Amino acid sequence: MKRLLGTLLALLVLGACGDDKTSDDGGGKIPSKPAGKYATVNKWMYSYMLQNYLWPDPLTTMKTDYSLDYEKFLQSVLDGVAEHKDARGRALNYDDGHWTDGRREYYYSYVKGPEIKSRAGDEVTETGLWKLQPVWISSEQMVFVVEVVTPDSPASRAGLRRGDFISEVDGQTITGANAETLLKKCYYGISVRMLPKRIVSGEVTTLDEVTLSAETFVDPAIYRSTVVPVGGKRVGYLLYMGFESEADRELAEVFRTFRDNNVDELVVDLRYNGGGSVRSSTLLATLILGDAYKGETYCRMVYNATRMAASKPGVYRIGDKLVPDGSGTYQPIADALSQALGLKRIYVICSENTASASELLVNGLRGFDLEVRLVGTRTNGKNVGMEGFVDYDVAGEKYTFMPITFYSENAKGFRDYSDGFEPDVTVAAPKGYYLFPGDFATRDDDCFRMVSEWIETGVQPVFQTDVSRAAATPPLVAQPLPDDIVKPRRHSEGSLVFRE
Repeated sequence: MKRLLGTLLALLVLGACGDDKTSDDGGGKIPSKPAGKYATVNKWMYSYMLQNYLWPDPLTTMKTDYSLDYEKFLQSVLDGVAEHKDARGRALNYDDGHWTDGRREYYYSYVKGPEIKSRAGDEVTETGLWKLQPVWISSEQMVFVVEVVTPDSPASRAGLRRGDFISEVDGQTITGANAETLLKKCYYGISVRMLPKRIVSGEVTTLDEVTLSAETFVDPAIYRSTVVPVGGKRVGYLLYMGFESEADRELAEVFRTFRDNNVDELVVDLRYNGGGSVRSSTLLATLILGDAYKGETYCRMVYNATRMAASKPGVYRIGDKLVPDGSGTYQPIADALSQALGLKRIYVICSENTASASELLVNGLRGFDLEVRLVGTRTNGKNVGMEGFVDYDVAGEKYTFMPITFYSENAKGFRDYSDGFEPDVTVAAPKGYYLFPGDFATRDDDCFRMVSEWIETGVQPVFQTDVSRAAATPPLVAQPLPDDIVKPRRHSEGSLVFRE
């Protein structure tokens, strides 16, 4: 997918941006009454970036067009900064964005208009099939493989589960020509008929047709938590989809259950987790580490040179309710110590969607020399964060504006993971194949199987494809499909830091 679940560390600022800024040669001058429908919004963004963007120097002489649409305006500013080079000859704001093969696919900094952007913990109106992967099974036909089903949703109640695949929608065979239309129906439709199939012992079994209708429900941050016996050990498993402060109390209760069950090992499944609140990331780290690390630095934010000279960086500490966030205190972090496991090692299941607050967890724990064993594919690589605004009123309308404003460092001062974290055990299908997924927290899921082998044997395993669930395929989709169609945008993009 072109746009991954972002991985950013975002700060919600509940105040004004400050005074207007102008350049001495008129290049970056902000007129007192700029012209154009979005000129006031553009002026607001530019003024804030002059003070807080991680690479602000080019903005002081940049020529701007305030009459542009707000998204095009931000793009023009980011592109203008990118024309300047760093010491390595790269775009000055190289770390503001996701790169593939030397090409920036997108910037992390973004602005959204008055529309509401949903996230975990919000209400959504869908069928509950959160991620369907279009896969060719012949030169003319494709299927939609179910990768994620939302708990307590219409799809879940209908018995659909990870690893099933849909071969027909409303009686239509799925092709390249109708894939986008039928995907929309599967996600948002009313009385949509689907013919699911399931691979059982290497054989394809056709299930009964199901009819789904989109309903309004709350999208949870925690999709599954359980204790699984593996090789005589008790293994806690958490499928965590977004670092959401609203779910922090529930997260603490999950760890209370793990603690009550005397778990020996912990698996945190972050393969679909693109980030969320830094407070929540600190809380999860506290639940893992416990009293032995109380008060030690988990995350340090590093700002642009001007800001660093004027103030100290924000710091989050294990088990410490004092945070550079909101009112300045967050009691759940301190309370988490009573549910903490005090582990010295964890397993993290990861993918290219594992970003920001998820990567912060990996980096932060490694700052304490905790052994973090990664299984899956390389993570996203977002080592930068955002301080910005969510639903902020500008000229009577609500805007969300999140520019990159800081790096995130661990206790050792390490922050150089812009290319992502390489897994210890890579779990991926060979080129030209698609690996049909198995249910979470079972050995049918290849990542969990690799974790189980590692726990049982104590030896780092090597993944070999289970050919009974791998299918040869041309490119996975007939044509690039919009990101919000391939997977509805529900969860947070990044790690949020709230300031008052």
